[in-house]
Order: sequence, then C-alpha cells, then structure tokens
Amino acid sequence: MSTVLRTEDLRREFGELVAVNDVSVEISSDEITSLIGPNGAGKTTFYNLLTGVLEPTGGQIQLNTADGFTTISGREPNEISQLGLSRSYQVTNIFEGLSVLDNLRVARISKHNRSMEPLTRMRGDDELYEQAWEMVELVELEDVAEEVCENLSHGDRRKVEIAVALATDPQIALFDEPTAGMNPQGTDYLVDLLSGLNENTETTFMITEHDMDVVFALSDRVIVLDQGAVIADGPPQKVREDDRVTRAYLGK
Repeated sequence: MSTVLRTEDLRREFGELVAVNDVSVEISSDEITSLIGPNGAGKTTFYNLLTGVLEPTGGQIQLNTADGFTTISGREPNEISQLGLSRSYQVTNIFEGLSVLDNLRVARISKHNRSMEPLTRMRGDDELYEQAWEMVELVELEDVAEEVCENLSHGDRRKVEIAVALATDPQIALFDEPTAGMNPQGTDYLVDLLSGLNENTETTFMITEHDMDVVFALSDRVIVLDQGAVIADGPPQKVREDDRVTRAYLGK
C-alpha cells in the first residue's frame, strides 16, 4: 500500500463561506475511495482544488510522482494532468464531433505534451492509433470506435469519458458522478466495468456519487464531507453505521 495523493489542511474560502474546511486526507493506491456528502458539502470544490481549477486559500496538495511527492496546489490543470492526475465530469465532457478513436488520440497527445496537430496528421500516426485502440478495448467500445461521439448512447459516451481519463496513464483518476443519468442496467454494467478497470490498470480510482448502492458496491473506503469538513472516513460498513453520516446525509 502506498499513498498516491495527500492533502494537508486544505482550505478554500469564498468570502465568508468556507467551502473546504482544513481537509487532510491520504488516498491509498490499493483502494477505491468514494467521496460523498449532501449537496453543498464541498465535494466539487474539493475536486476543483485537486485538479487546479481553483487555488486553495490555505493548505497544500501533494501528488506521488516519479520524482516523489510533488506539490501541485496552485499549478495549472494541464500541468497537474501531465503529472498524473486526471478527472471525468458529471456532465459528459468529450469532443462530441470527433470519433471515439479521435477523442482518445487527442488525450494521448496531451499526455506527451505534444502540440495539437491537424487531424489528418494525427490519424496517420500508427503508434498513436495503437495506443488509442488499447483504450477502446479496455472499455469495450470496439463496435463504435469509428462512430462520432454525438451519435453514441449516454452509456457509451460515459465509457468514452472514462477511457479519456485513463488515456493519460494517470496515477489517480477522479470520477464525478460516473453513473449519473444511467438506468439500473447501465449502472450495474458501469460498476462492473470500473471494478474491472481498477483490477487491470495501475490507476487509483476516486469517485463521487449520490447513488449509495454504487458507493457501497465499489468502495473500499468512504470519506464523508459535510459543510466542507470530513465527518467520517473508513470502510463502507463503518461509515454506513456512523450516526453523523446518518444525520447529515443518508437519512433514517
């Protein structure tokens, strides 16, 4: 077991509102960690701090890179991505006008910090094609690999976004509501897919979810935020039975 990501007294204020309140956590490489909490608990702000969308008011964030723990707080999002932290969004965030393969080619280009090339040249890069195709196979999208993403089902677009997040070979991938908008069958499939990806890749997964069935099916560890602060942290069953969590979020 090793720590992939850690925060120390991480804080973000918006005027008098404290959205993230001195959060100190360590994310382990051998666990799927879920971050849950009621609306307004600070989950999205916490993710935005980790990915460089927002700068902390205080504290720091460190990512375990090839050079050891590296402070990433205050860095640009593209720098953080290249260092090994990626993210998917609650609202699907892919290039709808490009094919599945082209979305993954673009992700690989960003991984290698290459300037964006014209698509005609990008499509002539055999190595890039092979790398993109590996990701297609990883998320089982072979049948629609050449399809433009705007024509895909919601479930397949979700799978593309997962593949894009993994295409940069991240140390840790943050998934924001990965099953949002899915029907029960699609949700079950995505849970199985994420479980398999966790076993078959070296990437550490962290998710936010409102579907507690998904949280308890996927997670080795659950962190609960309320009003920007951690109120519970531990195995799913222990968190489920925590009175503070019941009052703040799960309900009686």
